[in-house]
Amino acid sequence: MKSVSKVVILLFAIGIAGVALLSIFKPEMQSPIFARLLSVVPWAGYTHIVCGSLALLLGGIQLSSRIRRKNLELHKLTGKAYVACVLASSIGAIVSLSFTSSPWAAKSAFWLLAICWPTATLMGYPRGMKFDFAWHGKLMTYSYAMTCAAISLRILLGIQMGMGVGFSTAYPIAAWGGFLINVAIAFVALRFISRRSKSISSGSAV
Repeated sequence: MKSVSKVVILLFAIGIAGVALLSIFKPEMQSPIFARLLSVVPWAGYTHIVCGSLALLLGGIQLSSRIRRKNLELHKLTGKAYVACVLASSIGAIVSLSFTSSPWAAKSAFWLLAICWPTATLMGYPRGMKFDFAWHGKLMTYSYAMTCAAISLRILLGIQMGMGVGFSTAYPIAAWGGFLINVAIAFVALRFISRRSKSISSGSAV
């Protein structure tokens, strides 16, 4: 079940990243928000989209416990690339947010995400270098959960639009929901893993 969930997340990441990158070259695929992001401060919009898409893919690869066990150097290399992409995408997001005129209800969610996302990443990466793998894993899990807010936002937006909810109402809900739901899922998953590990350790000690 755990492996299946990782595959599903990776497939979603590939899909969202692929659509985002393809829409750069096909303007007819761009949503109004997407088009405005690229038109206000083009370099920031492109940086956010391209690096954010790469972070989705690289973070998905980092989920593989097989790579961590059998090819630690590849895990480290993709981890460094992931951190670089998160930081670059965050800078692009912050610059874009500074100039876009999106409704504050949605913009505030993106501001919070643009701050928390690189913060968790920059706190988590050095933990791995110091062999504090417990905190490294937790913080990077939160980091990738926020990376995947791009996936959740689109799912929530699509569900609401399908139900007939207006875009002006659906977009802020999707912005906050994509962020908070993913963080909540990461928190629950980490708690479950922690309790399971303690249970296994207790059973082994008996």
